[in-house]
Amino acid sequence: MKIIIFAIALLLITASSLPNNLAFAENNGLVLSGDSGFVIKKDGLRFLLSHALTDTKDSFWDQIKNTDTIGKYYKVKKSSNYFMCLIDYSSKYTFETHLLMELTPTGKLIKSQRFFHGHSACCWNNYYEGFNKTGNYFSLKTCGTGSGYCGSYLYIFKNILPQDQQKAIPESYWSTFGENAQSLNSILEFKGNQLVVHYELEIGKLDDSTNFNVDSTKRFDAKFYFKNNKWITPDSAKFDGLDVW
Repeated sequence: MKIIIFAIALLLITASSLPNNLAFAENNGLVLSGDSGFVIKKDGLRFLLSHALTDTKDSFWDQIKNTDTIGKYYKVKKSSNYFMCLIDYSSKYTFETHLLMELTPTGKLIKSQRFFHGHSACCWNNYYEGFNKTGNYFSLKTCGTGSGYCGSYLYIFKNILPQDQQKAIPESYWSTFGENAQSLNSILEFKGNQLVVHYELEIGKLDDSTNFNVDSTKRFDAKFYFKNNKWITPDSAKFDGLDVW
């Protein structure tokens, strides 16, 4: 009997001394390493479920394969933590959302914020490409939707904040009304705490084959300044008449 008790005690001591990252990997199937990486559904969904950030009952999770990539992460140099973004198909929300999270190097969840799109994530090319890192900034795009409309809006940040505490920057949109159509595209140029966005607006018509025939092109720049975790622009008047905001 003493031998059995001793063996049990030894097992308890050994388990309690396991490193946190090993316990994290065994419990959640998610290990972050390097400067960046991708997360597949099998690991990401297990992580979200373990933190009650999603559910699978009557959800759309079954539309994604276990081996599909549903998110990615980047290391934050100043803290060695990670920012990670995963898509969520919980039945709690009518359409897909994206979860932006901060984790320690050992995988402990520090904070999470949910970002919402319009009727769908129409401006994402897949489950993960809308989350990126540029220089000292991170960016997450959300999609505006409507009849014949899909727009892309960028949240550019250094710290994870709620969506309603930030100001999004218009990135692009496609808009149609009957045969009339508009296409807005942009290129971003960072200069310290200043961001210059070079816009190109094409206006034209759709023919019977839904080809976009451009009648006119307008190019303009807008400057944005990063103050108090928000991007402020003195050039808002340049967006008058466009399908933004």
